[in-house]
Amino acid sequence: MRTRLLAPLVSLLCLPALAEGVQIYGAVNMGLVWLDNGSTQQIKVENLYALSRLGFKGEHDLGEGYRTFWKVETQVKPDDGNGAAFNPSGWGNREAWVGVSGQFGRLGLGRGYHPYQDMANLFDWHEGVALFGGFAINLHDRLLPARLDNGIRYDCPTASMWRCAIHLSLGENRGADVAASDAWSTYLQWQQGGWRSALALARLDNLRSPQGLPQAGRQSRAALVSLAYTRAPWEIGVQQQYGRTRGGGLMSQGRLTRQAYLLHRDGLHQWKASVMQGDDRRLDGLRQPDTGFVRYALGRKHAFSARTALILELGGEQAEGATADQRYLTAGLLHYF
Repeated sequence: MRTRLLAPLVSLLCLPALAEGVQIYGAVNMGLVWLDNGSTQQIKVENLYALSRLGFKGEHDLGEGYRTFWKVETQVKPDDGNGAAFNPSGWGNREAWVGVSGQFGRLGLGRGYHPYQDMANLFDWHEGVALFGGFAINLHDRLLPARLDNGIRYDCPTASMWRCAIHLSLGENRGADVAASDAWSTYLQWQQGGWRSALALARLDNLRSPQGLPQAGRQSRAALVSLAYTRAPWEIGVQQQYGRTRGGGLMSQGRLTRQAYLLHRDGLHQWKASVMQGDDRRLDGLRQPDTGFVRYALGRKHAFSARTALILELGGEQAEGATADQRYLTAGLLHYF
């Protein structure tokens, strides 16, 4: 068994350029946005929340049931040209993987979405300007990045009802909130008939302090549980997340969030309504009054074809305390290629 697994890995290292069967794909998503952040109102043309992107991917048959795969995906910004594609060091800033798949599952090396984020994304159907996505612990408390660097990811074979994945980022995950970090992320998903449920866990070490300095020993942890049911043309789902940072000689902070959505599909068209509620933040276990929030959105995707759609979305956030409420309205076009 060991020899059979080593053979495709050795073959992978010997592949000349992986130019065979390259697929070019991507999306362009632009819209007209009205935004009221509580103090000012503005109208602008902007790259929307489902970011425009350009990607290249492919596979190579190694024989005996093994295949190599690779993927490089980069954010682009057609609104102002400041996307990572215009910075040579930014290529692959969304996803960059190379790996082997077979009966054992799928094993990849690189950078990209981690399993926790995959489960949160199942609750994120909106395309508009507001960062409404299901990853609430990232949006408000900066506990986890959406992607992990320098990682190794394993996805188990798809069984009849169960799916699982684990991602390890070994010592070099960096970002605005991370110095140099080990990280791991995993999920276990069950699906049968119209029901789908998941448990996801993640941990990130060595966060930066509030002053932006590396803080050895400071950790963030997150847990997510979700349940969804589909009966065409309707789908409904609920999820709950808890995130917490601790250690490094600083105060611990945590928050519990809940989200629910209702989705209606009519062929290629869809309506989606979501609401997310965040409890007051806790510092060293003590509740901090007036730090909670409610975020809401209602969106319509009207498809002209399988590749092109009109996006209409309105939503906002009601925040407790001194934080100003926000509202937005978006009308845009999304095209996949």
